[in-house]
Amino acid sequence: MASSSAGREKNSSTRAYSRKNYVYKFRDFLLKTYPDILRKCSDDNQVSSNDNGVLLDVAGGKGTLSWLLKNCDNVNSVVADPRICKFDRLGKSVLYLKQNPDVASDRTREDKPTYQPLATLVVDGFFDHINDGSDDGCNKISGFKKPQHLRLLVDDQLVHAMQRQGADTANTDNSTTSPSSWHEYFDNASRRAREAMPLGYRELEDDNQGGALDKADEALHTLQSVKLVVGFHPDQATEACIDLAMCLGVPFCIVPCCVFPSAFPDRRVKSSGERVNRYRSLIQYLKEKVPWCMRVTELEFSSDTAKNILLYSLPEDMMCKEIVDQLP
Repeated sequence: MASSSAGREKNSSTRAYSRKNYVYKFRDFLLKTYPDILRKCSDDNQVSSNDNGVLLDVAGGKGTLSWLLKNCDNVNSVVADPRICKFDRLGKSVLYLKQNPDVASDRTREDKPTYQPLATLVVDGFFDHINDGSDDGCNKISGFKKPQHLRLLVDDQLVHAMQRQGADTANTDNSTTSPSSWHEYFDNASRRAREAMPLGYRELEDDNQGGALDKADEALHTLQSVKLVVGFHPDQATEACIDLAMCLGVPFCIVPCCVFPSAFPDRRVKSSGERVNRYRSLIQYLKEKVPWCMRVTELEFSSDTAKNILLYSLPEDMMCKEIVDQLP
């Protein structure tokens, strides 16, 4: 008898086992774990409201997670990634599923290789407010909200820039002041992001479908409004997600994936001295980074080889950080 893993390998090219579907599991976890924070990040809040917040989707790639959170859950999720955002394929998929309800219903079956989580959202009515164009013969969808896009590398330079901004704000009576050091950082960081080629080629600016946050003051305000830092397989930005969350005093929720030992040759597991060059050692390294607030669980993925360990903290854990910061 063939093993279950062999069956998965055989169907590895089908929709049911697509890596793109895993982000829906991550969305479900966020909704269940952070309901209060997500309410503070609601698109319904006024920009001037003190309760208005942002969820920062680090290394969000084409923006699938942020698009889902914004259009299905009314969450103001901002993509932070040097890559450009592409949302049209999601809109086209919704259009097709709305116009073909039998297909949509069939794709809600998790036991079938054609399973598509987006179809479940369509059938459950998350997109009932969207015009599918069937009445006027038009194939264009109107009504989707496009997440904003902060085209920056989330790395040590960003963390240090925010730390400097925090120190400058603490030493001024005007909390809205943007020091020249931030503008200098933002100009250089924006150029680095545009020149970066994480996909191996230079992407065209005209292809970007996200709402660009390309002004220094606007970007700073957005980052200062972050209530939760998340990263689903955020690659080189994995550790920086935790550092940025600690800097901002907010929780984090990440699903690490690739290790990149050549990019971070100095990483060592604190408890063993082992070099971080494998997935398990990366997880241990990150767990020991902030042990007072680190929580660990696993997402239920269909593949035995998928990287599904989730590291996260909760709002109440930040009280522990405040205590640790006060220790001599």
